[in-house]
Amino acid sequence: MKLIFCLYCCFVVFAQSMAQRKGTLQKFSKAFNGLYIFNDQLKEIFPMAAAEYTTNSVASTLKVKSFYHSAYIVIVNGFKPSATDLNSMEEYMREGNNIFIVAGEFNSSCNDFFKFETSLDFFDTANALTVKAGNIEELGPFTSKRLAGYSNRFLQYDSAKTTVLGYNKNGTPNFIRISRGAGSLYIHLHPEMLMNYFLLEKENYKYTEAALSYLPRNTNEILIKLAKRESGQYSGEESSNGDFFSFIKNNPNLWAAFLLGLGLFGTIVLFGFKRRQREIPVVEPVKNNTLEFTKTIGDLYFNQKNNSDIAVKKILFWQEHIRTRFQIPTAHLSREFWEKLQKKSGAPPQMLEQLETQIMIARTATNLSDRDLVYLCNTIDQFNKI
Repeated sequence: MKLIFCLYCCFVVFAQSMAQRKGTLQKFSKAFNGLYIFNDQLKEIFPMAAAEYTTNSVASTLKVKSFYHSAYIVIVNGFKPSATDLNSMEEYMREGNNIFIVAGEFNSSCNDFFKFETSLDFFDTANALTVKAGNIEELGPFTSKRLAGYSNRFLQYDSAKTTVLGYNKNGTPNFIRISRGAGSLYIHLHPEMLMNYFLLEKENYKYTEAALSYLPRNTNEILIKLAKRESGQYSGEESSNGDFFSFIKNNPNLWAAFLLGLGLFGTIVLFGFKRRQREIPVVEPVKNNTLEFTKTIGDLYFNQKNNSDIAVKKILFWQEHIRTRFQIPTAHLSREFWEKLQKKSGAPPQMLEQLETQIMIARTATNLSDRDLVYLCNTIDQFNKI
């Protein structure tokens, strides 16, 4: 019975994790499933293109004005356009523009219109992505913990008009291009490739960069569609509130497994409920997460490589130390300030001169070198030891 209960708990945890994958991809969110890093990466790939985010329907966005050399990027977990949306997309691409859809699920109207079919495979170990770079070489595989446990793939497509651009670990396609008039439709089945978590793992940013590089370099305008954050249906698109029960109800296999597990759990409670010796709980010691938090913050600054920002924060902490310990105002680091500090601290004048010089360099330098940053930190640490 305990084994059955453990298996049922594992199923619930898995289903909840899959439901969380369907959470809203937010534009400037720094959460694991946000688009903060993607937004910066987009500016580097297309520096001359103006990017605009929208949650409006496809048709209302593409029919506002005429577009030329533009790209329309759709980032949703489930893309379910209406017939009007599909016609607007067709007209938009025939005028020479491109559409890049990153989604895990599509409705039947979209599948029939563009002649493709996809499949979501649970408990798949294909947690790696490969992409063709410029139709010459393949980059990858790029792995991620966010891809473990399931896999999206194309079951069929129109081979006459479709080019496969990417695969998963099993060699099945998950990234294609469909020619449409003077433009193209790009479809990628893993929204995780745009999330902060994926882009920060190893060198996964190269995968996303290669995938987005299929859009023409002369793109002068980029429209990015995100799902609405509130619940409910919108323009035929699936609600993205990540609700647990809504998710498993939309997947017959998961729903059947959930009901079976619920029945087994009820049986266990019914026949196994009797008076027993209560186990004495083990009181775990309070964990100290300070080191883990410090390491996480340190890794974040290291990845951003912003030495000037680190130096400014180091100086602010040092000024707080001066105000607390020596009661000296630090609003203006004038000559009078340094004289008072030397008298109260007893620090060598040479050390204070070096510290003053390093602070001035850190505040005026646009790109502070690693050497200057280390020198500043060492000098402050030596002073704090006095």
